[in-house]
Amino acid sequence: MTRLQHIEDGRDATDRAIVGVLRAKILAKRVEKVSALGGSMTRTEKFVRGVGAGKRRKWEKATNDYQSELAKAYEDWAEDLADDLVEEEGTDEERDEVVEEALAVLALSLTRRGQDRIVAGGLLGAGKSPPSPQFLQRLASRVEAYGGSVEGLTLDLRRRIRTALSDPAVLATGAAAILGALMAVRARVERGGAGAMWSAIQEGVGETARDAEEDGTGGQVAWQRDEQAKHCQDCEEFGEDEFPGRTYESWDDMLAETSGRLPGEVECSANCRCSLWVEVNGEWTREGYS
Repeated sequence: MTRLQHIEDGRDATDRAIVGVLRAKILAKRVEKVSALGGSMTRTEKFVRGVGAGKRRKWEKATNDYQSELAKAYEDWAEDLADDLVEEEGTDEERDEVVEEALAVLALSLTRRGQDRIVAGGLLGAGKSPPSPQFLQRLASRVEAYGGSVEGLTLDLRRRIRTALSDPAVLATGAAAILGALMAVRARVERGGAGAMWSAIQEGVGETARDAEEDGTGGQVAWQRDEQAKHCQDCEEFGEDEFPGRTYESWDDMLAETSGRLPGEVECSANCRCSLWVEVNGEWTREGYS
């Protein structure tokens, strides 16, 4: 049985996200436990959010671990495919079958990882706030959007692979040249996934903000820029470096100002390092963040 024959028929993105909440809660607890111990969920350490041990807290730690996990998973996939293509001495059609099977496996792997981490990220950002049906629907939309980005990635990879295989110099060089072509998009894989999780975490802050506004305990929101990062024009406008950042009277006021965009959904996209704070009982806090 081939790897492609193991691919399951996908379910609707909304159903996957909502049904996956319990599994994501378990994952979020695992993220919290590992972060508290100062360990890593992956075999590689590549912190890109937060500077210095004191700043690598839950949100950054969870996102950076996921980015490292994606990098390792993609490297393994790319190495396997490069080796398979070199070993495949059949026709072009048979080589195409190897490529299509590998792309299907990659797409399924990234989509499932993204589903888990987007939902877990949202719950991590929400902290103690119970997820509302509307919040789960927003997470489901994020899962669906990420699935679309994975589809775009596989289309790009298919084009790159076909270009590489049509080059006699690449074929003469062997697996190393093919791997080089595949690794050209690794950063896109890891940043795209990590950025999707980071934005979902910020979405979770909205649950705390809305709850605080409804029960009269607060609800102001602040957009803080990472002082160590290079900022895009959007982040320069929407945020501030000094704690707690640029403040907004409510979550809805912030969304009106940013045209509905959160950190990670601005000009700098998945490279965004900005984050949100919410005011509760006169203090700026991040539920689930310590």
